[in-house]
Amino acid sequence: MLKKYFLFFLLIPIFFLCSKPKVELDAKENYAEQVIAYLQRHHYKKKSIIDNSFFKKVNDTFLENIDKNKFFFLKEEIKKINQKQFSIDSISEFLSANQKIFSKRLNNYSNYIYNFLHSPPPSFETKDYYNSNFMNSYALTENKLKTKWRMSYQYRILNNIINETEGNLEQKINKSFSNEKKKLSKNIEFYQKNFTEKRIYEIYLDAICNQYDVHSSFFPEKESKTFQENISGKYEGIGASLILNDNNNVEVTMIFTGGPAYRQGELEVKDEILEVSQEVTGSKWQSASGDLIRAISFIKGPKDTPVRLKVKKKNGVIKEIIIKRGTINYDFFFSKSAILEEKRLKGKKNKFKVGYIKLPSFYQNFQKPNNNQENSRCSIDIRNDINDLKKNNVSNIILD
Repeated sequence: MLKKYFLFFLLIPIFFLCSKPKVELDAKENYAEQVIAYLQRHHYKKKSIIDNSFFKKVNDTFLENIDKNKFFFLKEEIKKINQKQFSIDSISEFLSANQKIFSKRLNNYSNYIYNFLHSPPPSFETKDYYNSNFMNSYALTENKLKTKWRMSYQYRILNNIINETEGNLEQKINKSFSNEKKKLSKNIEFYQKNFTEKRIYEIYLDAICNQYDVHSSFFPEKESKTFQENISGKYEGIGASLILNDNNNVEVTMIFTGGPAYRQGELEVKDEILEVSQEVTGSKWQSASGDLIRAISFIKGPKDTPVRLKVKKKNGVIKEIIIKRGTINYDFFFSKSAILEEKRLKGKKNKFKVGYIKLPSFYQNFQKPNNNQENSRCSIDIRNDINDLKKNNVSNIILD
């Protein structure tokens, strides 16, 4: 049963969000039908016909999103998929068939990479280490698919060797090979953790939304919550900006001035957050590696509650840091206005006054959608800015 729908109209971008689906396989058509019905009622760009061609485009988008590198499907399998007629009633059959193929190939890929991880550095004598046309196309056979897998990591290793500035050739090869093994191991872990049956279905629902326009997306419940926090301009946490770096670890890229982490003083830019605990003491930790959204959900929490981080500092030292969470406001996020004055003519007393409004990003507090307070909704703040500028008798207004 569909739990929540959120549809946001923010000038040009449009985001379609709903909670994570809790449905069985035989309910997929019903759930997708509800998503389409909602879009047909509320989207500014309704579809005149929902037919085979619509679902053909949905399936193409889905396959592109689930297999961007063309690592899991063969050309003949894609051909058979495209020959079928599609409708709302064929979604379960379509997803079930593709889930089987994807799971089988992911298992094969995992075994192939496992063997690579336990092998010596590869030989680079072969002339077929990389071919862009071949790599960007679906493979004809499973052996050709394995060739693609080999080419991809060989190319990355060679590229790393070329860019490595320290050591002799053998040292460069060993270092690049070691780094690639770590990345591949993380990638396998990411695929296995994130491409579950439920997640694949969410990708399909996102493909449906994409057909209405490129800014329409399906967000599961956790992603929806994160999006709403980001677009509200405030959240409760530690006050740090995080990314998933090349090592698949959560890395600190910014400490917000005046926030909890800034006041505590130990967390620094370039630190890697390895594990998170909700307890000040004890041995109960949750891994922060490989999944940024999951890690952020562990780190965020109610104001005035502590969170314990196991951090790898820039010098390699592992350190535990305890930070009391607080409310973080993105001051740079909200609209601001100013009056620009310039003399109209040389020697004249009258001045030419221009209003200037800066809107860095769209925002709205969806927890309190009818709240008219400052910084609760960008449309209200812009309206107030315009009224204030008019009271100051500006002749023009620039909206940036």
